[in-house]
Amino acid sequence: MRAYLAVASSLTVWLVLEVGVFTSYYSDRIVERNLIGLGPVLFLGLVLWIDRGAPGSLVERGVVAGAVALVLVVLPVRRLVNIFGTHDAMTMVPLYKLVQASAPGTMLAVYLVVGVAAAVAFALLPRGAVRYVPAVLAVAAIAASAVAGKFVVDRAATQQRTFLGDKPRWIDRKTDGSVAYLYDGEPSWNGVWETLFWNENVDRVYDLTAKEVPGPLPQAHAQVQPDGTVFVPPSARRPGPYAVASTWITLVGDKVKTLRQQGLTQKGLKLWQVEPPLRVGEQISGLQVNGDIYATITARLTAYACDKGTFRLTLIPKQPETGEIRVNGRLARKLDFRSAVPSWHGDFPASGGGGQCTLEITPKGLLGTTVFEFDRGS
Repeated sequence: MRAYLAVASSLTVWLVLEVGVFTSYYSDRIVERNLIGLGPVLFLGLVLWIDRGAPGSLVERGVVAGAVALVLVVLPVRRLVNIFGTHDAMTMVPLYKLVQASAPGTMLAVYLVVGVAAAVAFALLPRGAVRYVPAVLAVAAIAASAVAGKFVVDRAATQQRTFLGDKPRWIDRKTDGSVAYLYDGEPSWNGVWETLFWNENVDRVYDLTAKEVPGPLPQAHAQVQPDGTVFVPPSARRPGPYAVASTWITLVGDKVKTLRQQGLTQKGLKLWQVEPPLRVGEQISGLQVNGDIYATITARLTAYACDKGTFRLTLIPKQPETGEIRVNGRLARKLDFRSAVPSWHGDFPASGGGGQCTLEITPKGLLGTTVFEFDRGS
């Protein structure tokens, strides 16, 4: 018992302190997954206490129960119980499901009633009844685990359809060689992980921006040259015959297949059989999937290996607003829509001498687009 108390007390104090310091800086959630190791240790302590006859006076048990109840009461569960925290705290999934089925206020009421009732029971239960507490806790843990397990299965299936559609191995089915993933900073970076997990041919990632995919991926920062060539550092693996990239990126080569995605800042992914060397033809940024450009956000279309051509635009002003259109960094037109109009079309010639040509639109209000393209001509 002395050995157990020495280990349990030390582990509890230092692990809570360590996780608390980490959470206060890196997370705004309940990081139960980092504390879950205390569960078996503390459960063993409960069983040991019961086996020794549940010692302690009513006052002592009341103080312990009151301290625990105070922590439960002051915890801001209405803010912490949300979809973003479920992966860090699986035992909160039943509370999140309750929010979905009713309302945050109902969830808070149930949480407080159960928490306070558990504390009162600990303080007032007769010693003969305390022996049944482990069984009650075991049933509650199994029920919570079942709810959380089903939640994880449903979320995993939904996420798979979001990132990979109905056929997760869609890249391996269409390729017979190495595939490079060109990552352009899509916020839902876990889609890159899922793509690599299900498709063995995707064996390298090139980061085209300063952002990289978190984790130990075989990735390297790459730069797109003015002629569109993707420069890969000598220390990185060379591009293979295939590449997969966001629908905002057009590569030089033959398009093999397009995968539609949902709920992301990109429409999907495109698989290309590239024409060596690996080159980007055009790239779009700042544009929403539905074609909208948000206020003060710059939508940019970059055409690489550009000798000459024409940027073609069809805009849909959704409110009175102003804005600017720049071609190759120079002001080409000032937009001034004093009233909503059905649409506005403009053509802007550009030349880049074999380098890159750029079109930039920066509106002051919400602006829609139906045509946002570069015509290289014949």
